[in-house]
Amino acid sequence: MSTKLTLALIEDNAIMRYMLESYLNEHFEVSEFNNGLAFFEWMEETGVPDIIVTDIKMPEMDGFELINLLKKSKLYQNIPVVMLSGLSDSNARIKCLQLGAEDYLTKPFNPAELLIKVQKIVKKNNSVNENFNPTLYQSK
Repeated sequence: MSTKLTLALIEDNAIMRYMLESYLNEHFEVSEFNNGLAFFEWMEETGVPDIIVTDIKMPEMDGFELINLLKKSKLYQNIPVVMLSGLSDSNARIKCLQLGAEDYLTKPFNPAELLIKVQKIVKKNNSVNENFNPTLYQSK
């Protein structure tokens, strides 16, 4: 029996969070948060998810700040991030991609499209990690 990969879902809208969790839970072990600060607190206590799906506009810590902190951190910089947002202007999309997001979907979106994108990112990320040989980088 295979273990589900972990997905952190960060979304302040309870209805959207419930809908996404219900859909993604069939494929991932989903942990839900209503803002970036709650997510970081959980991550420090619990561990690192395989992928993050996050909104941008949230209280406490928004998605821009969240991805900025993740990508500057040596511990968390390699966690892939998919942004979900009602912001459809290209400036927000470009900013997220420049900060290090793997993808950006605007609301409303098709959950099947989100799932496919998340699965592709996780598969790509896992194949990169499987090919990593730490002994090649150790000094002799």
